[in-house]
Amino acid sequence: MFYEAGQGVALEELGLTKLSTVNKLLKQYRRALKALESGEAAFHGTKKPTPSYNAMSSVLESGNVLPSRTGQYGPGVYWWAKEPRRINLNRPADEGVITALKDVEKHHEYPLQSIATGEIEPTQAVRLFKGPGKKGLDPFPLKPKDTAIAHRTPEREQNFRKNRLRQIEPHIFNRARADLKAKRLVNEGLGLTASDVKEPSVKELRNIVSSKTPPSWKRDPESFVDQYYDEIVEPLLPIAAE
Repeated sequence: MFYEAGQGVALEELGLTKLSTVNKLLKQYRRALKALESGEAAFHGTKKPTPSYNAMSSVLESGNVLPSRTGQYGPGVYWWAKEPRRINLNRPADEGVITALKDVEKHHEYPLQSIATGEIEPTQAVRLFKGPGKKGLDPFPLKPKDTAIAHRTPEREQNFRKNRLRQIEPHIFNRARADLKAKRLVNEGLGLTASDVKEPSVKELRNIVSSKTPPSWKRDPESFVDQYYDEIVEPLLPIAAE
């Protein structure tokens, strides 16, 4: 007991005492925002699970993102730089992976030609990466401290620990992404104010994970996403392609 007390005093004197801990759900929300805002992250969305196959569980078990052999731009592991593709990770239960953009860029191949249209894609606009391997067929290995946007279950716990992955609950990632879009609407003067978009409370995050509470300002999700895309994203695509 005396040792523990003395140790506590010593740590306090050195300024090493942890005065408070951040709730894990709030930490996940902030981690999601940081990844989306940093410009240093790459995102990979997995396929919707079926009764016979769960893509994210396979990723967690193998420790690798496996390549598609029939992707729109040929074989490979597809990544989106700086933020997810519009149709990926955009529903509350969608799962995927976040890694460092610098690690993905090592495998980026130019140019990317659409198998469907035969056209060369403006890679800066669509922000698409593929690889690794000469033919894009090698698995992409997850690294310690990569982030899985995935529900943590007892069945998955061992794989989280084995691969030393950070975690964000899918519903929390969805909320962070929606809040970031809303903040951009605020900045563009498109109808929302800063007071409409604020960090959710821990209680609200618990309810979000239980799918009980959508963002208070998000009354019409489809209209909100369409407005954000039409007003902000689409006008920027020709500029990004230059």
